Amino acid sequence: MPVKQLKERCWVLGVDDDRDFDPHFGSEDKARSYARDSEPAALPTIKALDEPCWIAVCDGPGGGPFGVCDEEFEDDEGGGHGPSEAVTVEWITAYQWKIAADGRAFGSCCTDSCPAGAVAAAPVVAQIPGQLTLDGQKVAG
Repeated sequence: MPVKQLKERCWVLGVDDDRDFDPHFGSEDKARSYARDSEPAALPTIKALDEPCWIAVCDGPGGGPFGVCDEEFEDDEGGGHGPSEAVTVEWITAYQWKIAADGRAFGSCCTDSCPAGAVAAAPVVAQIPGQLTLDGQKVAG
């Protein structure tokens, strides 16, 4: 799999329109520690997400513990946790990550290591009936 679901739910600080992205934390304690040091006003809004997040980790060669790169995907704002497998794959391919036909993911740091001719097509995220398209039209269904 090019992406994997975390075993535990992430903790977030709650909505803040002044933040570029909502940081995710592996535990409530980590979220509270960060909030105490950086955003004390967020302490009352800390909550666990309903479902565990999805992340992408580069499978290219490198110095990670299993001989692979292990770079975790982050977008330009520092976010990298997706709400679903399909959305996370859509994000990483938009940032030039490649997914080999055998399921390995290659970050922008390791795209040269992706086997030639073995890049899988990016998945198409199904539209939900009633959802607005980018041009403002509703999807029939």
